[in-house]
Amino acid sequence: MNDFLPAANFGSKTPTTSLPVVLQAGGAATLNAQITGDIASPRIIGHVAVNNFAVEQRSFDNLSLDLAASPSAASIQNGLVARSALQMKFDASVRLHKWSPVPRSPVTADVSLRNATVTDLLAMAGESSIPATGQVSADVHVNGTYGNPLGSATVQVVNGTAYEVPFNRVYAQVNLRDQLVTLSPLQVVSDAGTVDVNATFQHPPNSFTTGNAQLHVRTTSLQLATLKALQERSPGLAGAVQLTADAAANVREVNHQTTVDVSNISADLSARGLVMQKEKAGDLTLTARTASRGVDYRLISDFAGSNINVNGHTALTPDYATTATASIQNLSVEKVLRIAGQSTIPASGTLSADARVSGTIKAPKADLTFGLRNANVYQEPIDSLAGTVHYSNTLVDIPTMELRTPAGALTLAGSFTHPANNFNDGSVKLKLNSSDIRLARIHHVHTAQPTFTGTLRLASDLSATLRQRNGSRDVLISYANADVSANALRMNSRDLGQATFTARTSGSNMDFRLDSNIASSQIHASGRSSLTGDYPVNASLTFTNIRYSNIAPFVSSEPAVAPAFDALVEGAASVHGPLLNTNALDARVELSRLQAQTSPTGSPTGAPPRRLVTIQNHGPVVVALNHSVVDIQQFRLEGPDTFLNASGTVNLKNETAPMNLKLDANVDLGILQDVDRDFYSSGNIAMNAAVHGTFAQPLVNGRIELKDANVNYAQAPNGLSHGNGVILLNGTGATIQSLTGESGGGKITVTGFAGLTGQALTYNVKAAANKVRVRYSGISVTSNAAITLIGNSNRSLVTGNVTVGRIAYNSSSDAGSILSNFASTPPSSPSAPS
Repeated sequence: MNDFLPAANFGSKTPTTSLPVVLQAGGAATLNAQITGDIASPRIIGHVAVNNFAVEQRSFDNLSLDLAASPSAASIQNGLVARSALQMKFDASVRLHKWSPVPRSPVTADVSLRNATVTDLLAMAGESSIPATGQVSADVHVNGTYGNPLGSATVQVVNGTAYEVPFNRVYAQVNLRDQLVTLSPLQVVSDAGTVDVNATFQHPPNSFTTGNAQLHVRTTSLQLATLKALQERSPGLAGAVQLTADAAANVREVNHQTTVDVSNISADLSARGLVMQKEKAGDLTLTARTASRGVDYRLISDFAGSNINVNGHTALTPDYATTATASIQNLSVEKVLRIAGQSTIPASGTLSADARVSGTIKAPKADLTFGLRNANVYQEPIDSLAGTVHYSNTLVDIPTMELRTPAGALTLAGSFTHPANNFNDGSVKLKLNSSDIRLARIHHVHTAQPTFTGTLRLASDLSATLRQRNGSRDVLISYANADVSANALRMNSRDLGQATFTARTSGSNMDFRLDSNIASSQIHASGRSSLTGDYPVNASLTFTNIRYSNIAPFVSSEPAVAPAFDALVEGAASVHGPLLNTNALDARVELSRLQAQTSPTGSPTGAPPRRLVTIQNHGPVVVALNHSVVDIQQFRLEGPDTFLNASGTVNLKNETAPMNLKLDANVDLGILQDVDRDFYSSGNIAMNAAVHGTFAQPLVNGRIELKDANVNYAQAPNGLSHGNGVILLNGTGATIQSLTGESGGGKITVTGFAGLTGQALTYNVKAAANKVRVRYSGISVTSNAAITLIGNSNRSLVTGNVTVGRIAYNSSSDAGSILSNFASTPPSSPSAPS
């Protein structure tokens, strides 16, 4: 059929690339035509026949028609389209003037359609994507002139669906009389109910683009539970809706565009017994009447047990000037959430609100007052939340909003000035003040830490500019004053301290200060930021006496027990540069004291106290940030036979290999027994490594060396003695070059490697044990073993042999007691390192 494309596209401004009609197997299209007369005024008579074809993948049996055309007339006679039982017959004619119709040109058309489906008609119209079905019959008869056609049309569709909504019958009758189009009636009948529509359109001679339209709609009681489409969107929806409405409008053509001006409206809508999400939603009534060149309307509802009233008047003019009031009283938040299917949101309370709306579509105004009382949101009780909001086309104003809770009160005031119809740019002003907020009365604070008490007080005054730039919204602060204080803080029956923060704006500069003595520390910060450009800042921080022993009573599960060690951090920090351009920031942290030490105590058995072990910095620890490069300028910790050196840089802008670090360390394992009496330890671990790569996949090269290590733990049946070995680090892997030791009177050796491949850890490790004795409660086992572990973190395999050479048990033990001890008693502890 695409052979006819040149003819079909002749004179078209948007030519198509293919015809929607496709010949199927055995199909044929024929055209017999006779052309007489001269070239300027030909007369064409022809016959068209097409069989076995498809339109929009819908098969048809045949199409045939006789046609005649000349500069003065055109006609189609004996037209027929057939598909199975479908038959459509059609004839049409029109007088022409030089190949074009004129308003006074006589026209005739007759169409008879039987046994068709909606799917057939949509396919022929090229709209097969519209989801509609049904059996169609129709009769159309038209005469009169091209500018004022006369006639009638009837269409009936039965047992169909439209957008998944089933119906039993749709019937429409259209009559064309002198300058009058009448739709009487259009009726839709379904299991849900019946909809009747009547309409007229009075138009001037030779024009359908202007005129006067009138519409009448009436429904029976429509049962929402029978509407499948609504049930899919809101399961369990039920209730009855009924509507009666009349409307009149003038259709005009302004600047070659059609406009519709509504001149009269009368409507009554009611919804009874509404049920949503198996919750009774209530009733609703809406009335609308034309009055004083406008529409008066009123809505009354008891939605979710509340009392809702809306009254208003809208002028029937192009700008639709409106004055309306709305009132909502005693609306249950919890029930609304259940009706909306959001019952998992833990919120309750009673909401009331009053609103007034005025203005036009382009310049609306609104005033809102609301109140929420006896509420609970995410387990936090709220005594009341009340406020007032004023809105205009260029301003959102909140003169007051107050939140009252058992913990305290917050008040907010503010405004947002913006260009008309643009919320991406504008100026924001906010003021926030609080009473003393008792932290112990905040539910989530009390649940997390029942002994935490104190007060928090807030006061702030902020001005900022919102600006849309490159698709993102920037908030540029131009003025900020703030006072924040936390006072009389206590936890675990101990004084925790207090903290204060202040900010003051003078001209284009903001000065700020932080002071705190939390946990007996002294923390002081101060600085100045310019509220222009990229917000250049210059700030400093000092901190002293930050001790773990002062913090431990507030975070430990046993605050009365002194910790086994203490730590101290003291130093200073500074930052300067543009806050909005972090790549240009410079900063420096200098720790004058970084110290950790044990807290020796006497043994309850009379053993001598543990030694005092102190690990501390040798010289200040200095870390600097210079334009996205973190530089460890000095870092050395020292202790008994222990040291840690670190140096290098991290380039935060380098995404491929930001790290260039070096680590050199030696740790005396004897420190373990000085920290915890359950350990017996000696020996050393040394490491020398270079770290490169990224944070996601660091590359470590170097070595770890174990030197005569002895480690025994009181709760473990065996320990390690005379441990020596070398582990080589090579990028993402580690190779155990040698690792030997003694345990239970026997020898242990380990070799192999482990590496990180992508996100998976791969390994191949071999371990051998010779004459290793393990003691359990009442039993001793001596064995040899050779075991291999190979695989990765997703899948692995253990193979090898274990040979038990000797089993011994106490002579006073029996099998029953041994099995009972195995099930209920932890392994016995060695009395001394083995």
